[in-house]
Amino acid sequence: MKLTNKTRIEAVKTYFKGNSLKKTAAEYKVHYNTLWRWVRKYKETGIDHLILDSVSARHWRRKPQSLEEKIVALKEKTPCLTIERAHRVLTKQGYKISPKCIWSIWQRFGLTGFRKKNFSVSYREYMYAPAYKTPLILHIKHLIEKGRIKQAAALANSMPVFLDTAILKHIPEKMLSVRRKLDRLTGEFGSIPLSQYRKKAKDLRTDLEKQNMFYSSIRAGIDEGYALMWLGQPEKLNELVTILKTRTRGLRDPGLCFALLLFEGHVHASFLKIPEALTCANRCKTIIRKLTNPESFMGGLASFYSLLGYYKEAIFWTKKALGKAESHLRIHLLASLIGFLTTSGDFQHALKLLKTTSREQWNYHSRVLLIRAFAHLNKGNFQEASSLSTRALLHAKKEEIRRFFHLATFILACCHAAFGEDKEARTILKKYIPFLKKYRLEKEFLLRKILLADTDIPTGALDVPNLKLAFLFLKSSKTQKVNDYRRALQYARSHCLFGLFERLSLFFPKPVVHLLKKGKDPQLPKTFLSMPVFKYELPVYHIRFLGGLRISKGELPLRGLKLSPKENAFLIHLSFSLEQKMLLEPLYRNFWPKSSKPARNLSHLLVRIKKALALPSHALRIRREHLAWDFYLYNDYKYFEELLVQAQTLVRMDEWEFARREYLRAFSLCRGEPFKRMYDNWSEDRRRVILNTLETELKNFENVCQENKDIKIYKRVSAELKNRLPNMTNSVWGFSDT
Repeated sequence: MKLTNKTRIEAVKTYFKGNSLKKTAAEYKVHYNTLWRWVRKYKETGIDHLILDSVSARHWRRKPQSLEEKIVALKEKTPCLTIERAHRVLTKQGYKISPKCIWSIWQRFGLTGFRKKNFSVSYREYMYAPAYKTPLILHIKHLIEKGRIKQAAALANSMPVFLDTAILKHIPEKMLSVRRKLDRLTGEFGSIPLSQYRKKAKDLRTDLEKQNMFYSSIRAGIDEGYALMWLGQPEKLNELVTILKTRTRGLRDPGLCFALLLFEGHVHASFLKIPEALTCANRCKTIIRKLTNPESFMGGLASFYSLLGYYKEAIFWTKKALGKAESHLRIHLLASLIGFLTTSGDFQHALKLLKTTSREQWNYHSRVLLIRAFAHLNKGNFQEASSLSTRALLHAKKEEIRRFFHLATFILACCHAAFGEDKEARTILKKYIPFLKKYRLEKEFLLRKILLADTDIPTGALDVPNLKLAFLFLKSSKTQKVNDYRRALQYARSHCLFGLFERLSLFFPKPVVHLLKKGKDPQLPKTFLSMPVFKYELPVYHIRFLGGLRISKGELPLRGLKLSPKENAFLIHLSFSLEQKMLLEPLYRNFWPKSSKPARNLSHLLVRIKKALALPSHALRIRREHLAWDFYLYNDYKYFEELLVQAQTLVRMDEWEFARREYLRAFSLCRGEPFKRMYDNWSEDRRRVILNTLETELKNFENVCQENKDIKIYKRVSAELKNRLPNMTNSVWGFSDT
């Protein structure tokens, strides 16, 4: 019979029911002295200590605890210490111990005993964990459930390794040893703010170094390094790499060495030292070739190549890793591959992969939204692309925001550029350059400089394929030569950057238009070529209704328009559509609910609108059950929403100066009462939504101003809005007089 905890408890209970000691021992097939020891332990300390005694007893062949601690301290103090050297040191000190015993002790404490089949970029996945400790972990869980936290902490601290970080989260950090604090920290990545995570990792690394636990300090440094990578602090990461390289010299741990190479390569990439970064990538390949299951290492290498702008290599290594990767790793690899395919221009493949699993499994909601935004932009659905990019910012985790902020605002700039709004697109690109410089997002910053036709870029920048492609496109825009355009196109295809090539064409449309006029194929998708930026004859109307109604065609205001309130409301209604069509039945119900001939009323209204806007007859037409139009509409409320989302995102990043500017731009769009003299149901409902949004956002603005001790700016904004909307202020918004 297996001597489980349940067996021990049942045997003791059977004895207390009145059975004799020898009879009970024979029933459970144990020696009666063993049973008597269990009974005595139960009488002295209770059932919990009976369980603990069974799972925490040291094996009779193990060395004394004091000797184990000495052997562990040797390895901690000198991480590169070999078994032979440790054996010589201990022999000189008078200890008789075999090299095999030294190895088993180091292995038990996770200092050198690796499970090669479990090698991963995370050292916790390949640390050796004795299976006989499982009952003790279960007992720790039991103690936590009963509220006996102090006892649970003592047991957890007594273990050489503790891989179940979820349990440690239930124990106060002050009760844990430095080893358990390190285990707990590893499990907190992504669950606490990165700046806080980095500080905890640094403090723990410093404490470990003070205690001469340099081996464990290396692992704390690895956690700190990943946080610094995400935070975009290459100078501090470079200092850390210098320290860790000294500590790990001579240490044979592929996981730690691979992580250090990634950190070093990240530093080189941040300073645009691309050849040095590629050298680190090649050394990573050498490590991968020596491993039996390098899938997670391949994924890390692929991400590093994408950081350098080498998407061809990134796609290659991701697909190779997917071939043998386990299910938990496949989700991360697929998410990365979809992002890479978006840059390469293979949107169909990317969207197909998105459908292979549920959204909840991805755990990358913001990234999915950005991918879909790029796909809709490629199809010419600017409204949907803009909406998805703003939603991506709202859903982004705090540690993701800085990287996603560039992508989301870049998509917004692309949407405005596609509309032919070159001025607004340039404004979006330009206003966040200081933000990108502050966080050392060097490549993103330089890409925007090139898009703004600034050729003053540092030496080495053109080693980055993204930047070189943008530079080639800028050159073709200036020279208008077909060969220069084709050179950029060929470069994009050979480096898997065709998706980026399409987006760059929105900012440099002249070469594309030049080819179209010559009757030559620019090799862009047909939906892409139908955008207003390439077809100057396509009208784009901007409807500003957050105040007195103003309509512009392109950047030129249309003056002297004679449209009725219902016709104005109709145009505003169309401007909220995400597509260039709308069902007729909802229009009939909204604008002519009591009319017996709503179709005739709609036809007359369309004639008046086409005449006022000088539109051809086919530009606004009824097709079966839909109303369709061949021109583009954009309203200021969507721009208002974009600015608010950007402001809220900047607040989450503790960037008040940038956020305040966006708040002011957003509120400045509110010039007066929206939907004035428009009384259809849709306009009334939309008016209520907009005013409620203004009320909510103004209250949020007040709270943020108070947090940043800048209440004067709130008072100024609220006073201006009261003047613009005197009839709505007191009854609807309820401004605070703080």
